[in-house]
Amino acid sequence: MVLASLGIRLVTTLGPASIPRLQEVALDLRVLTFAVLVSVVSGILFGLGPAVHVARIPPSQTLKEGGRGLAGNMKKHRARGLLVAGEISISLILLVGAVLLIRSAVLLHAVRPGFDPNNVLTLQTSLPVKYARPELKNAFYRQVLDRINAIPGVEAAATVTSLPTELGPDLPLSVEGRVHKDAREGDAEAQYRWVSADYFRAMRIPLLRGRGFTEADNEHAPGVVIINQTLARQVWAQEDPIGKQMTIGKTMGPEWSDTAPREVVGIVGDIKDTGLDDMAPVELYVPYTQVPPHVVALSVQMGPTSWVVRTQMDPSAIRQEIQKAVSAVDSNQAITNVRTMNQILATSVASHQFNMSILTFFAVLALVLAAVGTYGAISYGVSERRHEIGLRLALGAQRGDVFRLVVGQGMSFALLGVGIGLAGAFAFTRLLTNLLYGVTTTDPFTFAGVALLLAMVALVACYLPARRAMCVDPMVALRYE
Repeated sequence: MVLASLGIRLVTTLGPASIPRLQEVALDLRVLTFAVLVSVVSGILFGLGPAVHVARIPPSQTLKEGGRGLAGNMKKHRARGLLVAGEISISLILLVGAVLLIRSAVLLHAVRPGFDPNNVLTLQTSLPVKYARPELKNAFYRQVLDRINAIPGVEAAATVTSLPTELGPDLPLSVEGRVHKDAREGDAEAQYRWVSADYFRAMRIPLLRGRGFTEADNEHAPGVVIINQTLARQVWAQEDPIGKQMTIGKTMGPEWSDTAPREVVGIVGDIKDTGLDDMAPVELYVPYTQVPPHVVALSVQMGPTSWVVRTQMDPSAIRQEIQKAVSAVDSNQAITNVRTMNQILATSVASHQFNMSILTFFAVLALVLAAVGTYGAISYGVSERRHEIGLRLALGAQRGDVFRLVVGQGMSFALLGVGIGLAGAFAFTRLLTNLLYGVTTTDPFTFAGVALLLAMVALVACYLPARRAMCVDPMVALRYE
């Protein structure tokens, strides 16, 4: 109970915030009662078998055997060996799952998100209804951006509807000049974001073709749009998208639809916008100054706007300066949800890390129990067979023969456990499919490595009792009991 209490405290401290009601987790009376009952029943069941066995042995048989040895007690040896095999098989199953999750976490950390998260501070502002008019919203954004860019150490600042790894709305797009059988059918659906001109520079998202947004792309200029590489490949596989016309939200109704087609002016690189463990989504970007008025009014009601600030120093150091810049434009505005981009990326993989940590803990615990159990069973067997070992040595057996006998019999059950564990792991890892990244549930290197590790642990656990068996003095053993 003490260890459980400490474990719960550790889990609630280290667990990701995405787990609902994690801080409410505590020792539950029903779970505790169940655990106590399992412990008591296990003690009775595993104590009852040996007790019944001992009670059935006639005293005359014990005296006639003149000691305890393996030859006359094969059933007990087999039962003990099967328990060892069971421990090793369970340990192998958990270890395979843990290693697969660890490898996934390592591969996930090596994934390039498509932008540079270092030295980027993010924050949010929630505009009141008075900013539902585009000219007021645009003026607020423009003035705040000018003030933030004037802060010493700021390299670039931009505003965006939603940050990478935080999903925005999916809107359909229709390419001008293409005819569809169904009026509701479009050419694709894309993650929709409106951004300020310096967004791609602030996030260091590479511009592959065409041009980026400029201050000239304002509310009086023709509508423009920048698309990502995946969208260009999906919609214009055999064509050059630059200069093409598209309408966003045309099939969704007037509340989200563009009032006129937009020209594709640039193609940017893909980013891992739905998480590091997912494929790059289809995305498009429009200048915040060219968002239709009805969409602006709807967006103000929907939630906060995000900001990204790239700095030449620790980004957290300029938080107060940014708040002053926002307050100078609107004293009633406060910045919220201030985080670095690295913190956001860490949050996006926190559930993977948590699952990995929990399963790794239980796998290591099972490995220790398997090692101790194997050592205990073999060691106890050697002490039981002290008389037999002495007799073998007295009859001419070499000490190396005794060593091989003990290790061989211990390893036979260990290898049986490894075989059962591999079959069990093959079935168990199918449940981890949605938790893995970059590695299959039947990865042969993982299975082979864990099987070899368990075999080595079992060998060490057998080695120590076997060494003790080699040192048995035949004369002392023959006088034993």
